[in-house]
Amino acid sequence: MDKHAKRASSFLEKMTLGRLRFSIRVVAVLLLISTGWTMWELGQSIWAAGRNVELILDAILDFLYIFPLIGLLLLVLGSLFLLWYNTKHRIGKLRQLIPNWQKNPEKYINRLRLGDLLEMGILRGASVSVLTSTIYMNRIRGLGYAVAYSRADLKNRVLDNEIFTLQVQVEREDEFESMLRSRGAWPPPAEMARVVGKAATMPTKLWIEQDEGDPLNDLDYLVAAGQATTCYNLMRHMWEECREEEVWMDPETEKLFEHALTEWKKLIADPLSLLKDRKSKSRLVELNEQAAAM
Repeated sequence: MDKHAKRASSFLEKMTLGRLRFSIRVVAVLLLISTGWTMWELGQSIWAAGRNVELILDAILDFLYIFPLIGLLLLVLGSLFLLWYNTKHRIGKLRQLIPNWQKNPEKYINRLRLGDLLEMGILRGASVSVLTSTIYMNRIRGLGYAVAYSRADLKNRVLDNEIFTLQVQVEREDEFESMLRSRGAWPPPAEMARVVGKAATMPTKLWIEQDEGDPLNDLDYLVAAGQATTCYNLMRHMWEECREEEVWMDPETEKLFEHALTEWKKLIADPLSLLKDRKSKSRLVELNEQAAAM
């Protein structure tokens, strides 16, 4: 069975567009002859029936049986017409683009194999997918960075908050992480690494999904990872930019740092602590109940 499938697949891949068009024309002619012969027999039956109601009804039923055949014939003929029109239009475009081609470039198209045509379509679709999901997204992100870092009023005030920061930072340890370790706030637990990894590798989506058996959906992962990353980046920024010779330049900043460190320790204990706190204050349950009661 596998050999026959491979042979059929190889046959279709090697078939050219010219052969396919010829086969479709042959099938269309056969369908036309079959439909015409059936209509002739139907007309003969009605003529022979005369005023016999039962025979006329039988003839009508015969017509209903061959109606799908007529529809199929019309579909094939319409497809052939569209194929002929589109091919003629494309060949006209090719003649304008490549004037050195011979007078009948259609023969080049007829020699194109279905396997090559399918591969060309797959490559084209993959290129469009990569263009929209990767190149355009990177370009938009780059333009956003360029605008933020080129503004004079934002100089030394812009703070990167990349979702993959904690993935990179765990692999190395500097003075800031050593300070966190000494205060029992480093390294991040395995659960935080899992949440951040899930969020950092999440593709661009048009809707929120939730795996079966997982209490968190996509938005929960993104929010929890964003909360942990934001807290970490704020602490690092204050530690590196708001101190001189290991002394805080502003006591209020030190208070803010200690507050952020307190929240960070909560996240170390439970990476979902801020998410749970946010959900506990949400009115979503109340709004859903009100909507259900209406």
